[in-house]
Amino acid sequence: MKSQLPHHDDNAIYDLSDNVEQHPLLLKIMTRAMLKNQTAMLSALQPEMIRTDIQGDAKQQSILHAAINYIYNTLTPDEQGLLLCLAPLRFAININILSECSQRLRQHTVLSHLPFNN
Repeated sequence: MKSQLPHHDDNAIYDLSDNVEQHPLLLKIMTRAMLKNQTAMLSALQPEMIRTDIQGDAKQQSILHAAINYIYNTLTPDEQGLLLCLAPLRFAININILSECSQRLRQHTVLSHLPFNN
């Protein structure tokens, strides 16, 4: 059965933003990614968006997980490495100390090759 891809004038983008509105940083990243390649991202997320076997928070988490996987897989290996540096964090990032955090991470041999300046 052929899946129908959403067109740029469909409400798919608005439905997606409604599902992740409680995650503003993710929404910002997703919006940037969608502007670069709207059709590919929407087709990747559409199966989760149209699932009927889950509802509410579970559906939102499912769409969020699919979006994170999609975005992560579009990053270069170095960008993935930088993103993984943030994975252990369980709190909001204070951007005022981001340069200090980058400097400390850069001192680790395993991470020193990553493009922290980007």
